Amino acid sequence: MMHIQAIKHSNVQEVKAFSHMHHSHLRGSAMKTRHFRNGTELKPLAYEPDYDFNFQEFRSFPEEIPIRPVSILQDSFKKGPYFSLSHFFK
Repeated sequence: MMHIQAIKHSNVQEVKAFSHMHHSHLRGSAMKTRHFRNGTELKPLAYEPDYDFNFQEFRSFPEEIPIRPVSILQDSFKKGPYFSLSHFFK
């Protein structure tokens, strides 16, 4: 969370996301990173409906994605039949 606080207290207007890596332990079976800006949900940054703990790697986005101070990122993961909220950054 330190990096989120650092961005809030700087003059940075946006950062560019160029890749992602979902991480979960053995019970994780699906993962999604949602992106909201000004109350509107944008296209998810990443979605892995068949997440496999044994196959974790960085995956590049086709284009850089701007993340602005007004953006909210929400990660959720599936453990068995349930989705849980794991991170909510604002």
